[in-house]
Amino acid sequence: MIKYDLDMEHEIFHRTSIRGRGTVCWPVKDPGTGERLLVKDYWMSEGRTPEYELLEKVRYTPGVCHMISHEEGRPETKDFRGDPFACKRGEFHNRKSIRVIIKCYGTSIDNFSSPEELLAALRDAIQAHKGLVATGILHRDITYNNVLIGIKGFESEDGERGIIIDLDMALGSRPIADICKDFRTSLMVTKYFADLNKEMIPAQDYLDDLESFFWLLVFLLFIYKPNGEKMAKHIFHDNIWKFENEADSHKAKVYFIETPSIIHNASLAIHPDWPASCFKLFRKFYNFVRNIRQAKESALYDLKEPGANGATPNRFSGILENVNSNYATIIGYFDAALQELLECSKKVLEESRKCSSSSEAPAFTPARKRPRTRSIRNDSPLVELSLGSRTPKRRNNDAEPELIEVPTRVKRRCLLGPSDLLQAEGSDSDGDSDF
Repeated sequence: MIKYDLDMEHEIFHRTSIRGRGTVCWPVKDPGTGERLLVKDYWMSEGRTPEYELLEKVRYTPGVCHMISHEEGRPETKDFRGDPFACKRGEFHNRKSIRVIIKCYGTSIDNFSSPEELLAALRDAIQAHKGLVATGILHRDITYNNVLIGIKGFESEDGERGIIIDLDMALGSRPIADICKDFRTSLMVTKYFADLNKEMIPAQDYLDDLESFFWLLVFLLFIYKPNGEKMAKHIFHDNIWKFENEADSHKAKVYFIETPSIIHNASLAIHPDWPASCFKLFRKFYNFVRNIRQAKESALYDLKEPGANGATPNRFSGILENVNSNYATIIGYFDAALQELLECSKKVLEESRKCSSSSEAPAFTPARKRPRTRSIRNDSPLVELSLGSRTPKRRNNDAEPELIEVPTRVKRRCLLGPSDLLQAEGSDSDGDSDF
């Protein structure tokens, strides 16, 4: 038996909902090495694949949380209340206690402190997601709480700047019919098919998870400033906050994708200090998601007959086959944006040095926020642990520091704002143009 010391400097996370997995995360330290770890306990519905089995398959995949060990043979709820089959159908499901010990990482991605840190974390998380798909695992729960910033932030090793956690909702390789029956959507997945009969709902696939990354990018770009502080409320943000509300998610996201003026409205709503490269990335990703949605809608009613082996072919097989190409496209968008950010940072630094050498006032560098902890938003349900949270969580109504941001002409010349970018390109408001 392995014993760990509780890390009393970090608080325990636990879900307070009366129903569900009852997740509890214990921050601990290895008594021998002093390494910070996390002991995660939760109750898995019978019939699901234990998280430790999936984590074992991807143990050394860059960008996926690293499992140290796990514990088997733990209790089941039927041990305490009897066989659930004695109850009315659907009232109770047997759950099994699961315990995994996981390496600690940085905070959740909504605690980013710079555009570079945000884009690098998302980029590496998408790369890690590709690794999951390559091993036959579909995550199905891509949210801001399940993508973490690397231990050293932007300075982490390539591939480790963003970390995917929480595979307890993930699926291994299963027949399409089974995936359809178990279709789930995270906070960030669009419910385009919410009004379909259950038999018509298509199997969730890797493109749905990639779409989740898009909605995550939208949430972070338009709710926050580039230094990670929250923006003042804007009417454009009301639609984005609906992404988190299960009842409103479908309509809000369809509106966002289908409204011709959305790119123009977005350019006015985003904070002006976001670099143009970030807005370019948003537009490219937007076009990718919209094109995939249109292709899926065209094939939605093209139901396939079961084959000789009884398996039902996927009606979207033609759309899904270019896996490597689709990931390369999205990752390429992020790489291009990051490269542009780095080049512009070099130019700003060179201009600043020139100003200093000529006794002029140094170029102003926008203040970066102090590290903050993950918020638990009062208007949204509790979510899974942000592994390795370093300080107590701050509620949504806590005061946030006001920063005075006055970019210099040097910065504005290098990093055009989104509105300036649209004017310079003479872009149409429908956002169809490519970069």
